[in-house]
Amino acid sequence: MMVQRAPEALVVGLLTDDGLPGQLAGRIADGPPARLARDLGEETTWRVEHETQSLPLNEEGDIPMLALAEEHRPARLRT
Repeated sequence: MMVQRAPEALVVGLLTDDGLPGQLAGRIADGPPARLARDLGEETTWRVEHETQSLPLNEEGDIPMLALAEEHRPARLRT
């Protein structure tokens, strides 16, 4: 008897600035899961979680995306 593994589920987080970037990302957020499944294999289920907020610049004039991702990740982890 062959044991089947349940599909693995992976989440891609998409954090965008308010306004036009958020609007555009909202329109395209549904496309990547289907493309990832097609390109990387059906055994993984993909989901995109999109959030829009004001993204402030740091002292160097950059958006600190890694720090923002670390802030948002704990709230998104599922057990």
